[in-house]
Amino acid sequence: MEEEKRELFLEVIKNSNSVKLVFVDGYLKEVIISVKKYKELLGNGVITKESIFDIEKIMLIMPDSKQNLIPIENGRKYLSGKPVENDPNQTGRFTFRIKNPEKEPFSLYVRQGVKINERALNIQNKRGRR
Repeated sequence: MEEEKRELFLEVIKNSNSVKLVFVDGYLKEVIISVKKYKELLGNGVITKESIFDIEKIMLIMPDSKQNLIPIENGRKYLSGKPVENDPNQTGRFTFRIKNPEKEPFSLYVRQGVKINERALNIQNKRGRR
């Protein structure tokens, strides 16, 4: 049986730090969720501490309810085959620390080679308005 592709739905809310989008050179590079949001997703059973590394797509729900599918790096490929080498607080490109939720969020990286610019996200948002 083929393994199910993992999607995570995240709502981007204006003036909120629960889901932040990071643009580098005009292109979306990173989606950051706060530790509070991470704990909410864990508590609701949307993800587990292990399944977060299997996420391959994020569906961003923008303020006007327009959805944008963003392919992200699969965290499993950054895990070492030797469990003792895997730092539970920082694995590959996925950084996660729980000490200070304000300064140390959980980051999911846009898949290499995928170009999604901020303007395109805004245009898509405007198209969704009626």
